[in-house]
Amino acid sequence: MKRTILIFIFISLFGVLANAQTEAPIYDMIDTTVVKPRWVGCDTIVNEGFAQNCWDEHLRKFLNENLQYPEGQGSYEGRVWSEFIIEMDGRVSGIKIIRSAGELLDEQVISFLKLLPQFIPAKHNGQPVRFRY
Repeated sequence: MKRTILIFIFISLFGVLANAQTEAPIYDMIDTTVVKPRWVGCDTIVNEGFAQNCWDEHLRKFLNENLQYPEGQGSYEGRVWSEFIIEMDGRVSGIKIIRSAGELLDEQVISFLKLLPQFIPAKHNGQPVRFRY
């Protein structure tokens, strides 16, 4: 009986540790030890302020070229709050709507975020890390 319990505890503990090791931590804007993700073309900028300006400029251009308003009758207005993760390989994942402005606008924001290009990933101690926007 004792042996069965010990085996069960060992297997349970091993499962928890294995899961903890496979899921990489996610950093965010608050963590000042992380070099934030960059658009391709902004990767040579060393100054973080200039890099942020480059990010803003690329995002604004991408937004103007790719964001589409819902088709149909009436006008749509509102702010949609969203979050997404830039993975260690630069892909966008984990898109979520945090605050909705209606189903049609939410769908357009999700569609837009899915179009985002692959980024240069964030780095912590020189290694790529996951980063939440």
